[in-house]
Parts: sequence; C-alpha cells; structure tokens
Amino acid sequence: MNKFFTFFVVLACCFVMPVAVSSQVPGPLSAELNGTVSIDTISMPMPLENGRPPKLSLASSRPYTVKSGGNLLGEQYSRAFNIYLDEKGFPTIGIIVDMRLLAKPGTYELAVVFKKTDSTLEPITVTLVRPAPVLDTISTARVIIEGCTASYSTALVLKETSKLANISGLVVHPPYFNICNDSTLVAINRRPVNIPAGTMLEFIYHLNNASADKLPLGKSVGFAQVTSPNLQTPLVIPFEIINKRSSWWIVVTIVLGLITGLVVRHYLADKKQWEQQRMNGFICIENIQKEVARIQDKPYRDAVAQLLLGLNALLEKAGGAAYFTGIADPDIATKIQEVTTAYNTLKAGLEQRLKDLDGKLKKIAGCFENDPPGSLVAGKLATARLSYEFVLDRMGGFDPTAAEPSLAKTIAGIGEAIGDLKNYLLSVQQLFSKDENYPASIPQQLKTTIKNTMGTIMGSLSELKDDPTDLLLLTANLTVFRKMSGKLTDLMNFYSESLDKAYKLPANKTNPAVVKFVQTLAAWKTKLSDIATNAADSPDAATYLDASFVQQIEQQWAEVLKVEDPAFGSDRVSPNTYSYIAVDTGKQQPVPPATDIFDSKSPLWQKISAETTVARKKLIFYGLLQTIILAIILCAIAYNTYGPGFIGTFNELLVYFLFAFSIDITVDTVLKYKGGKVV
Repeated sequence: MNKFFTFFVVLACCFVMPVAVSSQVPGPLSAELNGTVSIDTISMPMPLENGRPPKLSLASSRPYTVKSGGNLLGEQYSRAFNIYLDEKGFPTIGIIVDMRLLAKPGTYELAVVFKKTDSTLEPITVTLVRPAPVLDTISTARVIIEGCTASYSTALVLKETSKLANISGLVVHPPYFNICNDSTLVAINRRPVNIPAGTMLEFIYHLNNASADKLPLGKSVGFAQVTSPNLQTPLVIPFEIINKRSSWWIVVTIVLGLITGLVVRHYLADKKQWEQQRMNGFICIENIQKEVARIQDKPYRDAVAQLLLGLNALLEKAGGAAYFTGIADPDIATKIQEVTTAYNTLKAGLEQRLKDLDGKLKKIAGCFENDPPGSLVAGKLATARLSYEFVLDRMGGFDPTAAEPSLAKTIAGIGEAIGDLKNYLLSVQQLFSKDENYPASIPQQLKTTIKNTMGTIMGSLSELKDDPTDLLLLTANLTVFRKMSGKLTDLMNFYSESLDKAYKLPANKTNPAVVKFVQTLAAWKTKLSDIATNAADSPDAATYLDASFVQQIEQQWAEVLKVEDPAFGSDRVSPNTYSYIAVDTGKQQPVPPATDIFDSKSPLWQKISAETTVARKKLIFYGLLQTIILAIILCAIAYNTYGPGFIGTFNELLVYFLFAFSIDITVDTVLKYKGGKVV
C-alpha cells in the first residue's frame, strides 16, 4: 500500500506543483520490503523528466550490483530481484523480490541500469530495506534436580515480537555448561523451524541423566544459542540447572545434628564424668597401694586388700546402664567414700598400735646397749636380745601383728634375765664370802679385800625395783646389773693379777711341781674370769670354784714350797699391795629416733588392677574427642558464616577469636553445670 500511496503523491505533484525541467537521470528510489511474505513485489513510479515521464528502457531484469552496508554482495543476491518496467499508464518500476534468497535483514542498494533513446546506459540506485525480526524468550529455561528426580519449569517459548518479519530456519542449539565442560546435559530438538511474524513457538527439552552426574551441587548456568538466517546475531538463552539433595536430607541432617549434639552434650560429658569417677577410684587405689607398699602386717594388708578388691570389682564391672549410656554410677563415689573411711580407720588403728609399740621399745631400748660380747649381762640377755631385734625388724616393716607378741616375749625375757642375774650375783657373793673357798696360802689382806669389795658391789642390789607395769624400771635394773657386772669383772681381774704377787714361783720353772702349779694357777685365773662372765650360764657361781679345787691348790703349792731356790717365796707385802679401786662402768647409750611410719618414696605395691592406665587413657580420649568434635563444628560454622567475605583484618580476627572463645566457654560451662560442678 505504501508504494501505491507514493505513486499518487508523485502524480499529484506533477499536476499541481510547477516542476523544473531537468535533463538529469531520475534520482535514487527507495522502498521497504515486507518481511512476512516469501515473494514481495515493489512498484515505484518513475521520476518525471521535464514534466514528463522519461523515455527509458531496462537494460537488464537483474540489478547490475547489490550492496549492503557499503559492501558489494555476490551474484546470488542479484538473483533475488526480478526487475521490470510497467509502461501501462504512468510508467513504474516493478521489482519482484524473492524473500527466501534475501533472508538476512538490512538495507540493500540495487544499481538498476536503464537504456536511453540514444542507447546510452544510465544507472538508478534503488534502496530496499528488509525489516529485521526480533526474537525473545517468554519463559526461563530451568531444570531442578532434587535427589534422583528432575523437574522442568516450562517449555522453552520463543516469540517474534517485531511483527515485521518471519523467522525461518530457526535452530535452538543445546546449551553448553562451562562448569563441567559438557554440551550434552540438556537435549533439544535441533530441527530447523519457522516462526511467523508476531507468533511464538515452544521447544521441548529434557535432561540427560547420564551426564547430570557431572554437575556439582548448587546452580549451574549454561547458555544456548538460537540461530536463523533472518537474525542479525544469534540469540543467547541462559539455561539454569539447580542440583540439590533430596529434601529428606534436611530431616537426616537435623537428626544427625541432634544425635551429634546428644553425643557431645550428653553422652561424652556423662562418659567423661563416669570415667572421671572410675579414675578417682583407681587413683584412690593407687594412693592406698603406695602407702601400704612397705607395710608388712599381714592382717592389715589382707583387710586393705579386701577393701581395694571390692572397689576394683566395682570399677571394672562391664555392662549395666552406665556401660551403654555413660551415666555416672553413683555407687562408685559412695564406694570410694566407704573405702576411704574404712581405710583411714584401719590406718589409724595401725598407727596407734605402732605408736604404742614404739613407746614401749623406747622404754626398754636401754636394756640392749652395746654390752661387750661375753659379758655377764649380754649372756643373760642373749635370748631376749634376739626377740628384741625381731621386734625392731617387724617395726621397720610396720608389722605390729608380729611385733606385739615378740615384744611381750622380750619384756618377759628381760624380767627373767634380771632374776637370773640377781640370783647369780648372790651366789657369787656367797661363794667369796666363805673362807673355805680361799686357799690357806692366800694372803689374808687379799682375801679381806676381795670379801669387802664383793660386799660393796653386792650392796647395789638394794637399788633394784620390782614393778611389772613400769618398763623403765627394766632398763634401770639392768643398768644396775651392768654396773655390778663391770665392777665384778674388774674385781676378778684384780684377784687374778694379785695371784702372781701372792705366789712367787722359784726360778727353776722346769721343775715338775712348779709346772703343775703353774697350770693350776692358770686354771684358777680362768675360773675367776668365768665367774665374772658366767661363761657356762650357770645359776650358781660355786660350779666354777669348789672346795676340791681349793684343796688341789693347797696341795700343789705345798709341793712347790719343797723346791730349794734362792728366789723362792713371796715378796714382802706392803699395806697397799692388795688394795682395789673400782672403776665406773655402764654408760647410757643414746636412743635412736623412731623411724617414720610411711615413707613417700616407698616402692609401689603390686598393682591390684591394670584398669588404672586404661581408665586414664579413656578419660583423655573422651576429652580429646569432645574437643575435636566441638572444634570441627565451630570451624564449620565460622567458615561458612564468615568465609565468603573474609579479608583478614585485625578486627575480623578478633571477632572470630571472641566467637570461638565465647562458644567454647559457653559449652564448657553448660557441660560443667550438667556434671554438677557449677552451682
């Protein structure tokens, strides 16, 4: 219609407006093509020349040249135009355009050659505009994969929105997803189709399940190209594929979170508390073991072992609610308290017994001073000393059960020794108080000195005190006997030495009578020494020196007197020849301090249970496991919360530190409160 309208406007101008006569070839012509048809016919009136239509004829039904955008197009484009000249009525130029050959939209410049009457050729430029179609999408292409099920938003709908041109040979290419380097995820029918101007068309697509496994979780965006000869540029359409887990994972995750929270907040905390109680029990056993390690009192050790074995059996028991739930067993704490109380009672009883024994030992310690071997007191205390030393050994082993009867035996032995010593010394006094126990040849002064000194020594017997309840008197009495024994020994030594002065032997020592008397004199001295020490442990001193031995001395001395020798006889006796000075004996020895009952460096007693080490490892394991789980959870929360926008400034690091610190303190406080440690 536009071409006919232009024709009538030009015709009206020819009849109404004055037109200047020009001898030039008519100027360029232009027209707009119809993009909705396959064959379009354009009619344009010829420009007037001097008020009249020019006398021209077509040189060719094809344009001489075809240009678009200043570029010369190929001959195939010339075949899209069929030019004719209509001279019926007002001369017009007609152009039949094959729109199928002129698919690409744009402006085409045709050089149409006319022939003048003088056979010269003149070109006329005809400009034709092919309108461009406009293609758009009506819906977004989206695929949602939830678990193993894929759902599609809608079909892909394309619409020509300009309504000026058809679209032919349109092809939708499968989208390409760069994230997985794949163009086979979505399949679309690639058969070329036509879309008339102003209409729309649906394209069905589907997901290739075999290739969908390559997609990561989340949204993946790919791009599909829509191409057509009628489109100046391909249309790029975005494709979205949202790959997500099944919604059931929300339920699973929540359940796992609840279970994890239960494990962290309940099971591990209770398990730690349970293991802590067991650890407390094993530590209690170890501490008691260390104290009892050096104690050798069998009844005491048996009693303590029964306590520890009962506690150990409770600590090692497997099964029950505590084994599966980790809930702390209240029986453990109660048992620990019971064992501790019972042990302290046993320990206090043992310590009191040892203290009583130690007190008694200190009282009788002076009874067993370092007497010279073979002394009178040492001989009488030999049996009691063995018992005393056994008591000391048992005290060193903290064994009052064995020490108590031995101490009683020791005390009884000391009492018997005191009685024996008293009786023996009285027999010594009686022995030397009788004249028949002295040879007639012995100087009277020596005999008098022995009798008087012996009486003085025996006078110390009055210092003895008899009180069975006072153990200190035992030491005091033995001290008296120790002094008397020393004085008796000195007196017997004096007596023995004085015999050499009393019996002056001849110079001829080979005389049989002299030799025999020398032997008897030596035996006499030995008997005096044996009397001082009671060498034969005899109850009566008369067993050492009797009347027959005294007569033997007299008889042999009478034979010695018959020997003629200038040096024969005794020296003149001075008044002080047989005087005797007693020497103080029996010094008190210091009492060694009592040994400490329990030594902190004592060796370990044989372990009752190997579970001590196991419980300690479990306690550490549960603590570390709880810490690791909390750390993983906190790190995951912090990373996902702060990771996307993390820069790393000091303030950010401080915020993260405070976040972790506050969460850890909060969780730890809650666990302690639940464990009953926070009130």
